[in-house]
Amino acid sequence: MIVKHDMDVGELFDTMKSAWKLETPSLLISVIGGAKKFRMMSEQKDAFRHGLVKAAEITGNVIRYCL
Repeated sequence: MIVKHDMDVGELFDTMKSAWKLETPSLLISVIGGAKKFRMMSEQKDAFRHGLVKAAEITGNVIRYCL
Protein backbone atom coordinates (compact mmCIF):
# COMPACT_ATOMS: atom_id res chain seq x y z
CA MET A 1 0.00 0.00 0.00
CA ILE A 2 1.47 3.35 -0.96
CA VAL A 3 0.21 6.34 0.98
CA LYS A 4 1.05 10.01 1.28
CA HIS A 5 3.52 10.92 4.00
CA ASP A 6 0.93 13.08 5.75
CA MET A 7 -1.91 10.54 5.77
CA ASP A 8 -3.58 10.21 9.16
CA VAL A 9 -2.24 7.05 10.84
CA GLY A 10 -5.65 6.19 12.30
CA GLU A 11 -7.27 6.40 8.86
CA LEU A 12 -4.56 4.21 7.38
CA PHE A 13 -4.95 1.67 10.18
CA ASP A 14 -8.73 1.54 9.77
CA THR A 15 -8.40 1.16 5.99
CA MET A 16 -5.97 -1.73 6.31
CA LYS A 17 -8.18 -3.52 8.82
CA SER A 18 -11.42 -3.08 6.88
CA ALA A 19 -10.12 -3.53 3.31
CA TRP A 20 -7.93 -6.55 4.08
CA LYS A 21 -10.06 -7.94 6.94
CA LEU A 22 -7.01 -7.98 9.24
CA GLU A 23 -6.85 -8.40 12.98
CA THR A 24 -5.14 -5.67 14.97
CA PRO A 25 -1.43 -6.28 14.38
CA SER A 26 1.12 -6.49 17.16
CA LEU A 27 3.77 -5.20 14.76
CA LEU A 28 3.61 -2.49 12.11
CA ILE A 29 6.64 -1.70 9.97
CA SER A 30 6.74 1.41 7.84
CA VAL A 31 9.32 1.60 5.07
CA ILE A 32 9.76 5.17 3.92
CA GLY A 33 11.68 6.08 0.79
CA GLY A 34 13.14 9.28 -0.55
CA ALA A 35 12.33 11.31 -3.62
CA LYS A 36 14.97 9.53 -5.70
CA LYS A 37 14.79 5.99 -7.02
CA PHE A 38 16.54 3.65 -4.67
CA ARG A 39 18.00 0.43 -6.02
CA MET A 40 19.15 -2.46 -3.87
CA MET A 41 21.51 -5.18 -4.93
CA SER A 42 19.94 -8.64 -4.85
CA GLU A 43 21.90 -9.57 -1.71
CA GLN A 44 20.53 -6.50 0.06
CA LYS A 45 16.97 -7.29 -1.06
CA ASP A 46 17.34 -10.84 0.22
CA ALA A 47 18.68 -9.66 3.58
CA PHE A 48 15.84 -7.11 3.88
CA ARG A 49 13.19 -9.71 3.04
CA HIS A 50 14.73 -12.20 5.45
CA GLY A 51 14.69 -9.61 8.23
CA LEU A 52 11.04 -8.74 7.59
CA VAL A 53 10.01 -12.39 7.57
CA LYS A 54 11.95 -13.02 10.78
CA ALA A 55 10.27 -10.04 12.46
CA ALA A 56 6.87 -11.38 11.39
CA GLU A 57 7.63 -14.88 12.66
CA ILE A 58 8.78 -13.61 16.04
CA THR A 59 5.62 -11.52 16.53
CA GLY A 60 3.23 -14.02 14.92
CA ASN A 61 2.26 -11.68 12.07
CA VAL A 62 2.10 -11.83 8.30
CA ILE A 63 3.94 -9.32 6.13
CA ARG A 64 2.81 -8.33 2.66
CA TYR A 65 5.41 -6.46 0.71
CA CYS A 66 6.69 -5.80 -2.74
CA LEU A 67 10.24 -4.87 -3.73
